[in-house]
Amino acid sequence: KATPYWLAGNIFQSLWCLCFRPSFRNALWLPMMFLALASTSLFAAHREISLLITSSKAPFMGKIGLLLCRFPLALHAAWLAAATVLNLNAWMSVSNASTAVQVPVAYLSGLIAFVVGGLMTVFSGDPWIALTAAWALSAVRSRTLFKIEKAGKAVQVLQSLAKMEQVLVALLLAIAVGRVAGEMLGLFSSGR
Repeated sequence: KATPYWLAGNIFQSLWCLCFRPSFRNALWLPMMFLALASTSLFAAHREISLLITSSKAPFMGKIGLLLCRFPLALHAAWLAAATVLNLNAWMSVSNASTAVQVPVAYLSGLIAFVVGGLMTVFSGDPWIALTAAWALSAVRSRTLFKIEKAGKAVQVLQSLAKMEQVLVALLLAIAVGRVAGEMLGLFSSGR
């Protein structure tokens, strides 16, 4: 059941590759849309494999195989979700949106990455999603800190943004650790 979603994810990512070119600079919403569709498709494939893991009567080694199949999907889907919100920021930048628009979009995109990473981890039981979202947000925070050095009047805004990104990374790590600890303690069953 996961195969059609996996294929769709690969097709959408291929379309993203075709659209993420200088000739599409003024239409960055298009590659952003393909990234979002690729991420959504891979999350759907991930869900199907998660359902197999939780419902499987397979022996332990069979479940290990399913978990190994699920890991790259979690990593790829979460990374594409983060890339989607990064493309949103790039679109705002190249479309000459005002600072009054770009700043709230930057905050919103960090929150979207956090919500997607956190909720997908909670609902799927897969801590790799939150860990990947934390990794992506950490990379964004590094870039924000780099920009502070050249910011001029915008230093306070960028410092605030970097602090929010740091807090969201910590929360995603806590969600991932909490999910693993909860599984180990039997507080909830995987995939629910």
